[in-house]
Amino acid sequence: MRRLAIRPGAIGDFIVSLPALERLRSDYLEVWVASPNVPLVRFADRVRSIASTGLDLLGVADPPAGLLDELRGFDSIVSWYGANRPEFRDLMLDLKLPCVFFPALPPAPASAPPPGSPPAPPAVVPTAPPSAASPPGLPSNLSPALPPVQPSILPPTRLPVPPWVPLRTPLPAAPSSATPPAAPPAAAVHATDFYLDQVRGLSSVDGSDVPRIPCQAARANFAVIHPFSGSARKNWPLEKFRQVARGLERSLPVRWCAGPEDPPLAGALRIDDLYELACWLASARLYIGNDSGITHLAAAVGTPVLALFGPTDPGVWAPRGPNVRVARWGV
Repeated sequence: MRRLAIRPGAIGDFIVSLPALERLRSDYLEVWVASPNVPLVRFADRVRSIASTGLDLLGVADPPAGLLDELRGFDSIVSWYGANRPEFRDLMLDLKLPCVFFPALPPAPASAPPPGSPPAPPAVVPTAPPSAASPPGLPSNLSPALPPVQPSILPPTRLPVPPWVPLRTPLPAAPSSATPPAAPPAAAVHATDFYLDQVRGLSSVDGSDVPRIPCQAARANFAVIHPFSGSARKNWPLEKFRQVARGLERSLPVRWCAGPEDPPLAGALRIDDLYELACWLASARLYIGNDSGITHLAAAVGTPVLALFGPTDPGVWAPRGPNVRVARWGV
């Protein structure tokens, strides 16, 4: 079978759908994705950027010569592209192409705060539930410096969370006015499970339910902080990241990274090729960042990750991986 998977979306949206995309493997699998994500597809027979195919023109203007013949050459087309373009979906069906369409994003949780809501101060609670010790390697007094640390959102009983890398030095304290967190809302379906459920009837290929990007990189002695994301409202304050960095620098070097669309940040490393960035992150001893695509990238290469979540729901969007912890702020 010749299969085409069309997966638009930003870095994080793409990474959480990797297990579903890998389940679609067949005799021949071609994957079309957003241009920045092309280097991250390591499992397909061919990968192309959606922009390079001319697919965006289909139903709007004359498509590039040969595009329709290319599409007709597939026995199965699985598309997350076109969720907001009914005219595109209708045209694909009118052309009698073997296409199945899926929603590109999970339903938004009903409890999500409206855009523009001001962030609340970080909550201060123990770093581990009463029945468990703090993860080895995380300082026992980490909670005054960061929001509460929780295990990653993982399928129960299947994915144990191993120890963190050792960090010997306490991090700086947060303001004493911090208040205990409210009870978290009921967990929604995680995005990775949402995409896996979509493709379950299309393939019998087994695989992991944790996004993985293979990188051969030796672990080095430094931490990475990426203090940005695709939305300013998801960003923990930059000064708080700097406060954490000052504490970490007593025990290991801290390197900052930023993406091409992030605000200027003095001394930050910027690597445009996402696979090169992934392999650099794979060599870090620790990564700290917001709910962002780069945080998902660090988790997917196996780097120990502390993901800081504010207004978005970690029950849906937390990175998955055996070396991941999630902290909440503004709850």
